[in-house]
Amino acid sequence: MRGGVELIAASSGVGYLIMDARQLSQTDIVLVGMITIGAMGKLLDALLKRLERRLVTWKTTFAGH
Repeated sequence: MRGGVELIAASSGVGYLIMDARQLSQTDIVLVGMITIGAMGKLLDALLKRLERRLVTWKTTFAGH
């Protein structure tokens, strides 16, 4: 993902869609775009955590205690 740059200087993509819909007061499209970015972030996070557990066997996990 290109991060915040896509929201400012892109001519395509989810960030562009959100900014364009915001200017046209299309709240439903803005919300769907935000949910899409959030879901993709959560999915990527889960995928990377699973990959880390599989590849980094020497790391002890932090239990939060």
